[in-house]
Amino acid sequence: MAIARARLRAQRMRSGTNLLEKVNDIQGHELDYLAMDFENVNSVSIGPAWPNEQGSPGIQDMRARMRLARLTSLKHGSGWTDLNVRVIALQLQAAIEGAMEVLALDWEDGQPERAAYFWTLSLVRQHHMDGHAAELEAAIGMWTWSMMKKASIYARGTVYPAQRFRGIAMRPVTARAFYDSWIPRTVEPGNNSLPFPMITAPLHFGMHAIYALYVGGLEARNTLWFPTDHPIPVLCAQDIFAAFVSAALSRVRRLGGVSEIRWRAGHPQPLVFENERLEEIAARFERSGLGSRSDAYLCLVPLLEQPPKMPSLDTLRDGLRTADRQQGLYWAAALGYGSTVSSLIQNGAVVDPPNGNELTALQLAAGNGHTATIEVLLKEMAAIDRLSVDGKTALHFAAQHGWPETVVYLLNKGADQALKDGGGLTALHLASSGGHLNVVEVLLGAGVEIEQEDAQGGRALTWAISGKSEKVVGFLLTKGASVNFSIRHRPVI
Repeated sequence: MAIARARLRAQRMRSGTNLLEKVNDIQGHELDYLAMDFENVNSVSIGPAWPNEQGSPGIQDMRARMRLARLTSLKHGSGWTDLNVRVIALQLQAAIEGAMEVLALDWEDGQPERAAYFWTLSLVRQHHMDGHAAELEAAIGMWTWSMMKKASIYARGTVYPAQRFRGIAMRPVTARAFYDSWIPRTVEPGNNSLPFPMITAPLHFGMHAIYALYVGGLEARNTLWFPTDHPIPVLCAQDIFAAFVSAALSRVRRLGGVSEIRWRAGHPQPLVFENERLEEIAARFERSGLGSRSDAYLCLVPLLEQPPKMPSLDTLRDGLRTADRQQGLYWAAALGYGSTVSSLIQNGAVVDPPNGNELTALQLAAGNGHTATIEVLLKEMAAIDRLSVDGKTALHFAAQHGWPETVVYLLNKGADQALKDGGGLTALHLASSGGHLNVVEVLLGAGVEIEQEDAQGGRALTWAISGKSEKVVGFLLTKGASVNFSIRHRPVI
């Protein structure tokens, strides 16, 4: 480090002294460049611990960068206080400390009042972070520098957009309404169905969403992607914040504090839940300068992805009775709260009227695979084949989103499998297009005609090919699907 100390005491890289071709590419990341140059590391990728990891020189790079951070601190007389990543690291440290102070209120019995907080970094070898500013600066700086280099490569082509996104993972059994209710925000998600290879692009953040997709695959998780204007180092820091909070939840049996429901008249999502612990963490995040409250809610999704950690919803369900019962019915149906649905109907909510998006409670429940809730609604005389604004029935929604058990139940209750939506598609077409093999198997097993045609002559096989689902294509061929395509509907490959 003697050489490094001498170089750091010299004048920082300027346009007149920098030997690199592009000075602007290095300014602000001199220490990151230097640390990675010392260890001969081309790039560093940071994230949760991945399965089957092997050793990597990245761990030495991390330590080298931490020492450089300390050598350029005021304590050693250098005082590079204008480094952007250093400022962000201090904001991240404040946000993490604030979150830990709040979560410590709900430590399980026997846990120490103050404890060391660790989160496993993948560099690719596992490394434990404890939240010190120099360590956070090293992680943010090297990660940002690596991603900026990759992003500059992609920017020269047309593969990836310049827009940055933050992703959140959704459990398939959890409705979008769950997130809309718990995460008030100012930005709505953009393209929710990004192709899987794009998930690894340097402009896509939200390591929990990316990790969930890698571990479980596209069929195991759904994701929402929110456009953001934050620079890369801030997005890196927000990801690290979310990871620290997620790791700290191992000490928490259930998030405490008072939970209540807030009603927003005339809003597209009128029901908003608030928990004082979540609100306090979000407030401290905002005060740290790491982002807005809306950013905080998106970073806190790991809290919401652990149902055993969530605050009790009992009081919130009770609160629905004092709010608008009809809106409460849509919310409860989408989340699968059958008992709440029954209670709201008994107290004045009407079963069949659609919500602001022209969807009935039955269609919302079907689209989210809540078979037990569908049973409640049908007992309350919900119309099983009522059409949505685009001509879809509950069966269409269940097939489109891949819920075989729900499809079986609706068919057994008399749902019309031959009905076509506004685009001329049947439940079989929708299931084939979405690659939902289990649903396709159920529909054909129930006697659905394999050669059903849409308005353009398309059939299940052509939709499966267009949807690039090899499993469904193979299954349909084994069932005798014709390969003589209509001139009106050629599969898009």
